[in-house]
Amino acid sequence: MDKLQWFKFTPSDWMMGKIQRCPETTQARFMRLCCLYWNKECNLSIDDAIIEIDKEHFDTLTSKKIISKNDSHFNISFLDEQFLEIQESSSDKSKSGIIGNLKRWHLAIYNDYVAKEISLDEAIKMSKVIAPLSHTDGTPIATQSQIIADKIREENNREDEIIEDKKTNANKLANGVIEYYNGVCVNLPKVLTVNASRKKVVAAREKEYGKDEIKQVIDLASESSFLNGDNSNAWAASFDWIMKTANFTKILEGNYKNKENEKDKRNFTREQFEHSIDKHFPED
Repeated sequence: MDKLQWFKFTPSDWMMGKIQRCPETTQARFMRLCCLYWNKECNLSIDDAIIEIDKEHFDTLTSKKIISKNDSHFNISFLDEQFLEIQESSSDKSKSGIIGNLKRWHLAIYNDYVAKEISLDEAIKMSKVIAPLSHTDGTPIATQSQIIADKIREENNREDEIIEDKKTNANKLANGVIEYYNGVCVNLPKVLTVNASRKKVVAAREKEYGKDEIKQVIDLASESSFLNGDNSNAWAASFDWIMKTANFTKILEGNYKNKENEKDKRNFTREQFEHSIDKHFPED
């Protein structure tokens, strides 16, 4: 049952009600008793009430007809009325949920119920014969439908895991490639941040060409005098420029190779490149 965590209370009822005939201490004890009564779902014994607020205050509330005795228990009428409303509302919600599940999982039985050929209790009994599994509100669910629902949920979870793995691998790959670039291209601008766009472009080049080709392009860029600023404008390539599709292809095809052999300015070996990449992919 959906139980409210609060009960309705209006200041005007308090100020104009019978409670004002009681001493202030008794009024305070009554408020405490209301809270306890509500938390116990309006089912509290007289003995428990006396333990909480003392017999003197309990007798005062009784004599003023603010509370009423009922054998070994007592009643607070305005809270009883609210609790009854909650019970009726909860019952309506439960019935709606049962009917909704019949419609979803047992359409033929649902149609018979709507046509008033069978009662709701009969519909529930018939559905239990068809499938023993139960939904959260007690309505049976067709076994096959449950299996399908479980498979869909598993597939969705598996897809989420695949997407997360791809993101993780893209992060590791980008970190490794940029670390290698910073170590090899000593005369080019350093990459200080591994942002989303760089992760995306590294993943795209890896998908199109592969890790070996990425290493080759970085090596060629580090060896190219033109890309390292030896040109009329003293312009030097950046990591982002190198990784653009058109520029990446030109470098890979040798368009920026030096005409004469020059000193290799790299300080990273191939083994270090492999280590730079692999260290971001630790073994499970």
